[in-house]
Amino acid sequence: MNPPLSAPVPPVSGRSLRLARVLLCGSLLLGGCEDRPPEQPGIEHVAREDKGDVFNFQSGDPGMDSAIVHARATLATLHEYMDSAGNGRVFTLVKGKFPAGERTEHMWLGNATWDGHRYHGILVDEPMWVKELRPGDTVSLAPDQVSDWMVGFDDVMLGGYTIQEIRRRLGRDERAAFDTTLLFRVVADTALLELPRT
Repeated sequence: MNPPLSAPVPPVSGRSLRLARVLLCGSLLLGGCEDRPPEQPGIEHVAREDKGDVFNFQSGDPGMDSAIVHARATLATLHEYMDSAGNGRVFTLVKGKFPAGERTEHMWLGNATWDGHRYHGILVDEPMWVKELRPGDTVSLAPDQVSDWMVGFDDVMLGGYTIQEIRRRLGRDERAAFDTTLLFRVVADTALLELPRT
């Protein structure tokens, strides 16, 4: 059985970076959440005011597992955008898994870089279970710790596989509300690897 997993979302550049914090667990840990979208088995939305929302998923959830596999398979695309970061048009993030006892918390690192061996960045999430980390901490990840990546390119979201999986599971109204909280514009219902041609 896979260990549980989790990930949060605080402010970056004055806007809430609601980057789909994910918690995978053997069973739903926080039952009866009123904010949970109706008729969504295996997903639970936990609103945390000023700390970033959390979406709980069952461990071994096929959709979330597939999103993580696709994110890892496309890390070379992230590296291409990292080479352009710092020019004002590109903002890079990496989501990593952090062990927390029997759980695994998945959290985002902003200003992400790659040194050829590890990813480095600034923790942008408020941890729920990993008590030794705080937002603003500098963190590094091995490639096998990566669970997602995202690039803001000309204000459009590229990558974001776990975010797209959460969006896919939300109802139309919930998805529209969720999209308004994201740092970057969502212009497709699948993870993009490059800007759409107009």
